Amino acid sequence: MTLRITGAATGDLSIEGPDDTLDASGCLVTPGLVNAHHHLLQTAFRTLPGTRGVPMATWLPTMAAAYDRVGVDAELTYATARAGLAESLLCGVTTVADHHLTWPGSLTPEETVPLAQGTARAAAELGARLVLVRGAAR
Repeated sequence: MTLRITGAATGDLSIEGPDDTLDASGCLVTPGLVNAHHHLLQTAFRTLPGTRGVPMATWLPTMAAAYDRVGVDAELTYATARAGLAESLLCGVTTVADHHLTWPGSLTPEETVPLAQGTARAAAELGARLVLVRGAAR
């Protein structure tokens, strides 16, 4: 869809087809921002006791233990991605690189696919762009 911006702003921001015109006169239009380093899974764990103001060597095993306790699955990655991406979109961030550094150690690479799919599904539903980045902190 091509978006043409013309005329005086009317407050109606609905776009229904490829030939519709969004009237944004008097408005400031900016491109979406990019968050090149996010950990969407941590959205569910950001208030976990013992994870604030501690060295990385303490923080990483604390987070990994929390992930192991709750059992990271596709439902959790979907829910946390949906919340984290919604926050991003509300701040003008339209593209997020999600770094998964603490996948459950017991999973094979093939078993992590549904986790990534949960994250991707949340992005697709919300209209966010997503880049999945995989690392290993263990």
